[in-house]
Amino acid sequence: MTKDIVLRYLFSKHNRHLTRVVRITLTLALSTVIMLTILSIMDYMQSQQLDAVKQTRSFPVTVMADTPADAEALAGGYAKYAEVFAYKETFGLIDDGAQTRGVSVRYIDSSYDGGLFTTGSVPESGIFLPYRLYWASPVSSVFLSVMEEGRAARLVPRTYEYPVQGFFQTSLSAFDSSVVFLPLELADSSLAYTVAFTDLKVSEETLAAMLSRDGWDPVLWSEREGTLYSSLILEKTVMSVLLLSLYLIVSVQIAQGAAALAQSKKREIAAFYLMGIGKNRLAARFAAAGPVLILVSSLTGLVMTLCLLAVLPHVLGLLSGVRFSVDILWFAALTAAMMMLSFAAWFYEFRIRCGEKSIMEVLSAV
Repeated sequence: MTKDIVLRYLFSKHNRHLTRVVRITLTLALSTVIMLTILSIMDYMQSQQLDAVKQTRSFPVTVMADTPADAEALAGGYAKYAEVFAYKETFGLIDDGAQTRGVSVRYIDSSYDGGLFTTGSVPESGIFLPYRLYWASPVSSVFLSVMEEGRAARLVPRTYEYPVQGFFQTSLSAFDSSVVFLPLELADSSLAYTVAFTDLKVSEETLAAMLSRDGWDPVLWSEREGTLYSSLILEKTVMSVLLLSLYLIVSVQIAQGAAALAQSKKREIAAFYLMGIGKNRLAARFAAAGPVLILVSSLTGLVMTLCLLAVLPHVLGLLSGVRFSVDILWFAALTAAMMMLSFAAWFYEFRIRCGEKSIMEVLSAV
């Protein structure tokens, strides 16, 4: 009986049932396409940004080492689990003759694997400057002021002039504009080594656990980039909430459709009730049409989204080769929530029509 009711009131052409179903289906399907497509593109862009951060600025796992022996022990002991290299880092002021600005100074050697694209080999005697800032108006040398350990074990500012050996570029433009590179042997001996682990052959958590068991203090990239990671999560959350407002429109249409259908079917509801079907049971059978409508609409939207995401890389050159993915768990949760909302709306409207007052009105009119 429930199946017959669902088929009759969703796909029948009588009393414009089919027209109403098609309108709600298209609205919900298009809302699903818009939401899933935008969220999929956002996921891809955020994933690319986080990959660039892990490759260039904050590596998957890092450990601070006080001495060269510690750095060598880490490089030798965990080489089978990841690519390991060490560098030193501090902050300074760079003066190129036109302006003075603060930068992060990294001291590296040939083992450094931080996603650098350079105009020459790694720094050997000079400084490497950001390509985006200095290629248009190159300089032959710059002055760099850093804090170093003095005679009384106190930090004092010191200024050095370095010849420009070359330029570098990475996949993270924000990083490029705020860092310079120098040879590792020019670093102050008081600076600790940062030992970085990249190209992991095990998960980040597994490697961190191994380092902790051996007495080291590992730091994951998500801890170093906590602010960035949190801001990306917040950005996606806000966008999801805004996109969910599209479903408010669909919810109103579902409620209006249930009310209109229940009002037009008062006679049939009264007939079923007089046949001995209980109020709640009768309302539930009519209400089953609501979740079916939502399921059909959502699946239609999912199929349309997958088709659109498959076509986009072939239409837009900037997205060539990109493979988008859809968060199926998010889609399933949203669909389930909408199905429950639809069932509740339909059940409420038909339950009202099963009241004694409504039944008596129908009988009086016969």
